[in-house]
Amino acid sequence: MMMRKMEYWLNNGYGNCILRREDVRNVLVEALYYYNNKEYLLHTFVVMPNHVHILLSSLTNKPINNIIGKVKGFTTFQLRKSLGINEDIWQKGIFDRILRNWDEFEKYVDYIVNIIQSINGPNITNNSPKYFLKACL
Repeated sequence: MMMRKMEYWLNNGYGNCILRREDVRNVLVEALYYYNNKEYLLHTFVVMPNHVHILLSSLTNKPINNIIGKVKGFTTFQLRKSLGINEDIWQKGIFDRILRNWDEFEKYVDYIVNIIQSINGPNITNNSPKYFLKACL
């Protein structure tokens, strides 16, 4: 029950929506691409106003917290510098799921695509003005 409430709050823009800003989203997207093919294979992602959904496959034996921690660390450093702030950007930890088969993988690709389509309509692009979608299937 609490997870559903949290998803509702996140998907409806509650909390600090720093990722609504294009300059901030661009820093995050840059970090996601930087670590692609180094730490993970990036399949798809969507940046929401207050959180991000990422579908990836690890290319290392490192815990996923460490891998995502690099993205969070890079973006925090860059944003603190460029925005002149000293506050936390990300919450502690991550919410992750292990996908065990192709059906689960397709389910989460569809989930991410459906989020974008519900916001921008059916004609989504990689340069969507509010949100980003990248599919690398």
